[in-house]
Amino acid sequence: MSSGVRVLLKNILVPEENEFKNMYIYIDNDKIADLGEELPVEYEFAELVLDYNSEYIAFPGFSVLVSLTERYPGIYETGSIDKKEIVKAALYELVMNGVTLPVIMDKDTSIVKHVLKEVEFPAILIEDYVKEDQKNVYLSGIKSDNGILIGDTLFGWTEICRPDHIDDNCKLLDLRGLHTYNVSALLNMSSKNNLDAVLDVLWRPYKALRLGDKKLAKGSRADIVLYKIAEPPKLVTPRNYMDLLRSGYNPDTVIVAGELYIDKNEPLILQAPRIKLW
Repeated sequence: MSSGVRVLLKNILVPEENEFKNMYIYIDNDKIADLGEELPVEYEFAELVLDYNSEYIAFPGFSVLVSLTERYPGIYETGSIDKKEIVKAALYELVMNGVTLPVIMDKDTSIVKHVLKEVEFPAILIEDYVKEDQKNVYLSGIKSDNGILIGDTLFGWTEICRPDHIDDNCKLLDLRGLHTYNVSALLNMSSKNNLDAVLDVLWRPYKALRLGDKKLAKGSRADIVLYKIAEPPKLVTPRNYMDLLRSGYNPDTVIVAGELYIDKNEPLILQAPRIKLW
């Protein structure tokens, strides 16, 4: 999709206090322009209309701290392989797992910058400093002795945690160097019983940049993940739907900044790169 495209998602399930509400989400550019239960007729004239037949549940996309070059460390260090393709492979895997706003802190910033611009992926890139006049497709954060500054929010080093150390102090989930980007599976490593508090960590960077929060809302950036729950193995009820987010399953549809990246398990924008290892 290109700039200015309007998208209508209709007949999707949105969780609201022990019930699923059948709703629409109307996207204009990269923002959720409207959502609700009574669909205005004029929204049906959007350039792209997707009907999910009340079989998919919607959540805001996830945001976690990653290093793209560390995802495949042994392969990345091989001099014969194009490092840009490794970074693309990591981005592809993140989107497949519902990470729509990765916070990237990488040792090879120049290559990551190049790829983010090439594929026009709106991530957060952490650097030692940011020029005031810098205009990029990606968002910028700053690394300091005290932590990571995103927007006007400082995520202190003690507030950045691994999946098995999520507690009340944790504000940013750190997946750097781990064996997978499967956020849903990794959440099972947490010993914290309050699932709502655990999941809150996934949306803190959105709140820091005023791009959204843990609920889909008008004005938020249109980063949305949808799971098909009408049949096993993702069958859930309004009482246990949150368990879906730590079930280990990937979302079926992923929208990033209003762009349809994955539609019913079919990748549309980022494709898995073909990397010849030998």
